[in-house]
Amino acid sequence: MDGIFWMATPQAMRVSVWTIPHDQFALDYPFCLSVAETRRQRDMPTHRAHEFGVSRHCLRRLIGHRLRRDPSSIRIAMPEGGKPFIPQNPIHFSLSHHRGFTAIAIAAHPVGVDIMQVHRQPHITTIAKRVFHPQDVDQLMRLDGQAQLSMFFKLWTRHEAVVKAMGVGLLYPVKFPLYHPVSIVDWCIGEFQFPKEWMVAVASQTRSLTVIHEDDNTITL
Repeated sequence: MDGIFWMATPQAMRVSVWTIPHDQFALDYPFCLSVAETRRQRDMPTHRAHEFGVSRHCLRRLIGHRLRRDPSSIRIAMPEGGKPFIPQNPIHFSLSHHRGFTAIAIAAHPVGVDIMQVHRQPHITTIAKRVFHPQDVDQLMRLDGQAQLSMFFKLWTRHEAVVKAMGVGLLYPVKFPLYHPVSIVDWCIGEFQFPKEWMVAVASQTRSLTVIHEDDNTITL
């Protein structure tokens, strides 16, 4: 589960990332949710409700542990079309879930995280031209087969992590290529796999970043 990320210097910003399997929580698990979150969950289909419950429960538990506060007392503001935040608190977080896993990143500065399972994608060219920087599309089209598929999801998760860190929508046109992120001034972007078919990307607008993939047992969720 180890990931090698950029420049790990004494002055580097630190991001903690957790990857949490949904199947460790029963469908009737007593999730720690706000009143508003509970209402939202009740209106969802069973699978989506469980996914939502696991993600929000774990986010609250992890933030509560970091802030040394009761998780149920934490107010998470949800601006329309913007990035969720905790009012009057400097902690930053990002959340992503896909096919039975949730990834959560917590830091003292704006951060974005995305998790995806690498799977067959029949519309790579169409999606890439709509979302990616032209240089990334060019690099992607030079590949084929499994190499192209893996690179597509590497670029996709990097893109989602960046727009989440920026607090903008998924289709926001990122103004720089993500194929070689180490060359980007003022951004640190990278990913790790856990296991091979899953990819997690983390992004932050900072010159130096240390990412710690936390053990699932760091705290009791």
